[in-house]
Amino acid sequence: MSEQRDLPESMAWRVIGRLESGQTQRSVAETVGVARSVVARMWNRFKETGNVRRRPGAGRPRATTSSYDRYIQLTARRNRTENATQLQRQLLLATGRRVSS
Repeated sequence: MSEQRDLPESMAWRVIGRLESGQTQRSVAETVGVARSVVARMWNRFKETGNVRRRPGAGRPRATTSSYDRYIQLTARRNRTENATQLQRQLLLATGRRVSS
């Protein structure tokens, strides 16, 4: 597998600017030092979304919010002998939200 390395956003905008000014994808890729396919994907993303940022990746949705995560961490630090099931029960009592283990 290849190593994924994103261009910095400022560089991505320069690539888009060069493409809009009429340069070819091949010449822009050579100038920036990336493969032409990278420039092509960036151009397609810009045409679709109007932005150069990547969309969030697919994956399992989060079970807890960041505030629930903080609560769980604080509770675990206060009660170091409790296991995950006991922490889960405390979160349920405090917030009314059940989280799968």
